[in-house]
Amino acid sequence: INDKHRFFESPNYLTGSVWFKDNPFHQVFLKYDLFEDQLIVYPKGVTAASAVKLNLAKVDSFQVKGRKFVKKNTVDIKSNAINGFFEVLSKGTDFTLLKRHRKTDVRKLNRNRVYYEFKDKNEYALEYKGVLYIINNRKDVLNLFPINKDLQREMLAKRKGSELTDTGLRLLLQEIETHLTKQTG
Repeated sequence: INDKHRFFESPNYLTGSVWFKDNPFHQVFLKYDLFEDQLIVYPKGVTAASAVKLNLAKVDSFQVKGRKFVKKNTVDIKSNAINGFFEVLSKGTDFTLLKRHRKTDVRKLNRNRVYYEFKDKNEYALEYKGVLYIINNRKDVLNLFPINKDLQREMLAKRKGSELTDTGLRLLLQEIETHLTKQTG
């Protein structure tokens, strides 16, 4: 209802690639269910009733609409278990910016009908020097890098607003990497 579906980008099958047990499968029709964190494929030449939910333990990564998703089975710095697929947003020299796409359901009542809409509830993570950090705000990012407090305050002031966005985090990490490169070079 209202185009608030539970899938990545579209409720329809999209063409992508899946790396399953280290074997690549290209030009696969797939859907990524963000509510259940499930990858569904539609084998070519088979009826619609034959859609298959993949065993996620055997899926290494997948790509859809030119966006790469990698599986993470690890713990963060606070020993919280992290399992699931993350989109690779940006790669730097020592870091990788990741986004976990998630959706939650919202129960709606309309006259005599109950239906569900799904809304985004995404999370960001930063893999820095082999350790995964969950990012709740821009200050979390800045505290990971060896940058003095005055420069941190200056970087935070440049980008008013506390909402995390893909573009905002990419720009912040570019600025940090530029600063660190100048520092060492």
